[in-house]
Amino acid sequence: MDLNRFRPRPSLPERPKRAAIFSNYATPATHLEVVQEACDRLGISLDVIGARAGEVVPAPETRLPQYDLVFAKGRAAMEAMATG
Repeated sequence: MDLNRFRPRPSLPERPKRAAIFSNYATPATHLEVVQEACDRLGISLDVIGARAGEVVPAPETRLPQYDLVFAKGRAAMEAMATG
């Protein structure tokens, strides 16, 4: 994994406005609905990025900096952290 492709994003806002679930496995049968409900309660828009959501992103370094909060694990979490 080449984390050098990922550049730090600008400073985070005081309150997150945009979030993403970055997972190939996010579905209503997993954690998607719980995360969506939490984001709705806090007024945070949520996108789902991953194969099961039909949103495969071949270059996540171009997409992840758009989000203030990313829900991910493993490699996806490391890629999200590399953007700040």
